[in-house]
Amino acid sequence: MTRGILIGCDQNQEWMLEWWWAHYSRHNCYPVAFVDFGMSAEAKKWCQSKGHWISLDAPKNFVFPKSLISNDLIEEWEKIYGKELWQGREKWFYKPFALQQTPFDETIWVDLDCEITGPLAPLFHKIHVHSKMALALENQQYSEEEVYNSGVIAYHRQSPLLSLWADLSLRHNDRFLGDQDVLTFIIHSENIEVAELPSKYNWVIRDGINFEAIILHWAGKWGKEVIRRQCLSAV
Repeated sequence: MTRGILIGCDQNQEWMLEWWWAHYSRHNCYPVAFVDFGMSAEAKKWCQSKGHWISLDAPKNFVFPKSLISNDLIEEWEKIYGKELWQGREKWFYKPFALQQTPFDETIWVDLDCEITGPLAPLFHKIHVHSKMALALENQQYSEEEVYNSGVIAYHRQSPLLSLWADLSLRHNDRFLGDQDVLTFIIHSENIEVAELPSKYNWVIRDGINFEAIILHWAGKWGKEVIRRQCLSAV
């Protein structure tokens, strides 16, 4: 049984790679695989020096543009994430395809804007025996149904959710804000049980400070500004 960590990165996010690695490697030694969502040659070389580099295998230009999404959904989504969501939304839907490319039997996917402050080993023991997946709920719910946060996912490569998630993301992403909304829809509509990770393993920092958190998720524009300040102070 092989175990490892998986992350995805493109040229707009690669400035966080060294920051992410510094926190991860301080507490963990699992091998890391980096999925290339469109990195620079320099970032690719850096990833190859740290672990496995993987070229993303996903359809081209499959995410519906803003012009083909209903005005009602545009208004609803921009209330949650602001107008800047369109800058990165296309890459969000790469995630289920990236998860399918893991080189490990059991994997922990971690978003690049997650600050890891402790060991990740307990997450492997949380993987659901049937759905073969574990993830945390959103701290703050923005819909009537509970929404799962896909920033941290522990899963087995044979999870039946992976192909369902990739297929719906490919065909109907015009109906969903992001990849985690697709996954949440599948879990609820198909009545699939997943293991729920404690919030300390994916604490979205906009909800306040949690001193017991093992993974601090610096989501959103404000979170990235905090990471930039941390990077500058480390120079």
